[in-house]
Amino acid sequence: MRSFLSGLSRSAAAALAATLVAACIALPATSPPPEATTRAGETSRPTPPPATPTARPPISPSPMPRPTPTPSPSPSPAVSPSPTPVSMPSIQPGSTPPLAELRVSDGESHPGRQGSYCYAESCADTPFLPARVLPVVELPRGATIELAMPAGHGFIHWSAQLADADDEQGTYSREFARGGEAWNADDDPPPPPPMLESVELPPLPSGSWVLLASVGFLPYGDASYFWHVVVP
Repeated sequence: MRSFLSGLSRSAAAALAATLVAACIALPATSPPPEATTRAGETSRPTPPPATPTARPPISPSPMPRPTPTPSPSPSPAVSPSPTPVSMPSIQPGSTPPLAELRVSDGESHPGRQGSYCYAESCADTPFLPARVLPVVELPRGATIELAMPAGHGFIHWSAQLADADDEQGTYSREFARGGEAWNADDDPPPPPPMLESVELPPLPSGSWVLLASVGFLPYGDASYFWHVVVP
């Protein structure tokens, strides 16, 4: 370069220097450095700042609606039924009890022998009646028998006992059936139990027996009856 400049005349060197100075002045302002590239021909973009998460308010569960309690209906007050008047049998003072019967399935009817009783404001006490003083009633084996009252009469409770025909005092008699309900017009509240006209007795075992039946009447009173029965 120096040899090149030394070969020029001063005037030419001065002109060249002026030209270089003018060229430097004419150069544009320095542009900012190009964006760095990560790949060939690809411009690296500035990484945006991380987004700040926005805190969401907690979600409170909606309260479940409470069922409206339904008022339970008030129970109706209990109504006590008024006592129903009961028509009591008309009993003449001094009369004796009706005579009970044994009715057999073959159609025969056998009246009993009256024993002790309290009836129509009068009472009578009779000892146990042995078989030898009673008429014999022969019953078929397994026959259906009923304890019954004559038409127009009834009873509310009953019991039946058997004693061996050789037991003169009925010491070893034993109850084998009972039913109905005891009731007394002076002591028990109405209504009285239903009136019975007849009841079926269990089949009697084979043998010779004294059958003792006791019944209760309305409005009060009772009576006993005896039969000598023979079952083959």
